[in-house]
Amino acid sequence: MLSAEENARLTQVGPGTPIGELLRRYWHPIAAVGQLDEKPVMPVKLLGEELVLYRDRSGTLGLIDRYCPHRRANMVLGIPEEEGLRCPYHGWRFNETGKCVEQPAEPRPFGDRVKMTSYPVREACGAVWAYLGPAPVPELPMWDLMTWENADHEIGFIHIPCNWLQSMENCADTMHFPILHGNFHDYVLERLGRPDLKKRLWRPGDPEEDRMIGINEHDYEVNDRGILIRYTQANKTKDDPDWRIGRQVAFPTVERAVNDLEIRVPIDDTHMMYFCVRAHWLPPGEKSKQDKTKIPYFEVPYALDSNNNIDWSVLDGNGMQDNVIWGSMGPIVDRSKEMLGDSDRSILLYRRLLKEQAELVAEGKDPMNVFRDPEQANCIYLAAPEEEDYWEFQQTQQISRNRSFNKYSPIARKRVVELFGEDALKGPIY
Repeated sequence: MLSAEENARLTQVGPGTPIGELLRRYWHPIAAVGQLDEKPVMPVKLLGEELVLYRDRSGTLGLIDRYCPHRRANMVLGIPEEEGLRCPYHGWRFNETGKCVEQPAEPRPFGDRVKMTSYPVREACGAVWAYLGPAPVPELPMWDLMTWENADHEIGFIHIPCNWLQSMENCADTMHFPILHGNFHDYVLERLGRPDLKKRLWRPGDPEEDRMIGINEHDYEVNDRGILIRYTQANKTKDDPDWRIGRQVAFPTVERAVNDLEIRVPIDDTHMMYFCVRAHWLPPGEKSKQDKTKIPYFEVPYALDSNNNIDWSVLDGNGMQDNVIWGSMGPIVDRSKEMLGDSDRSILLYRRLLKEQAELVAEGKDPMNVFRDPEQANCIYLAAPEEEDYWEFQQTQQISRNRSFNKYSPIARKRVVELFGEDALKGPIY
């Protein structure tokens, strides 16, 4: 367990906090590019800072303070101009650097002395990424999945009322798979009237099934990207040939799982966004014809309301089950009351890594996965379990009815129809 003081230290993300300063050394996704087609000005909160993301009429992106420095009007009401964003109250106009370039109501403009907070933003793989840290600005890392030419991409996201660390610790928690995504998943199907779709991975008390089917042994190692998790299937050992990669956790907030790049975005101390860059593989040798400037996106609903009423129809996929568990633990878990066991070694490993990297930042050094060389950041390999045959793996796993977010994905739904027909979209799953 952690003391209350240690728990606060690891969960606070605001300016000047140890973890807040660590996380400010990284780029974070804050929106899908397609959202700006519908809302050219939108509110953003990242690492506790209230900001406005906008695209002006020339196509330039800007990320600036939420409030105008003149009379503190909310810039989410701002008017996009050919250059910059104009305050709706008195017309002060600011460009993407935060500089005030026009003050129409002032007989003696003093805009050269006015500058609001602004941060660098970049577009990549259908997402807008922001950097809130100090100069020099590091390279935006292009993780391998983001660069693939033989895949169609899309963006999915969900907002969750909890601290980011609750989600990130789940990355290293292999033992939740057979319970949450097996036993609980089957209970969800029972509630939805579809027991015929049960996985039956594990049943307590059943002599034939009273074991963790799915993961038999697991092992963790710290590598140059973060934590690499390996596992075997049930009834096998490390000596078997399928002792294999389970997933790569790329420090501090990225996880490569199957065909998803899963990113935990710390909004503030008690809210986060789970952001997913997904690759839908094409047959071997086929290149994507997708317009990469128009990558589709979708938002996933959250299954608990403010009174803890449950929408069971949302919980029939792995990703939605994960998200509701993290949020159900409360805004910030009191880790001084937790009781960790032997199966939680990887969680302790991640916490140790978090502390060590925060200490490097306090010493003025770069933490891991901060890239200064454009070549190094161009296509960063992350180990994944399906590497033997991406296309074959997709046909058996990605299109499966319980894959994370599939029923909300426009690309996955289209492919389900292509493979199984329109009837496959009917019912509580599809």
